[in-house]
Amino acid sequence: MDRLPGPPWLSTAGEQVVADGSAFNDCKTYLSVLSSRPNAEVLEERFSHDPRWGDILRAKVVTTVGEARATTLFICWDNPVTGIHVTITPETMFPY
Repeated sequence: MDRLPGPPWLSTAGEQVVADGSAFNDCKTYLSVLSSRPNAEVLEERFSHDPRWGDILRAKVVTTVGEARATTLFICWDNPVTGIHVTITPETMFPY
């Protein structure tokens, strides 16, 4: 695939880890909306910068209902040219 629609879930070799997430406030706002659902919790947050994508926030959000858990992969990137983008992908789903 020549062109990805966004950064992959796993960091790439060209990314630099960012320890201080204070520059990621817009992406944190979107994450807080997703994690504000009842029984939702952010399990992991990773901040990085990539020359192609800009600032990237990756997070796992887990929602628990009774004994069942569903995990969502959240990726938000802030590109100086194209602005803010978000992808939300289910990693695991509730059993039916």
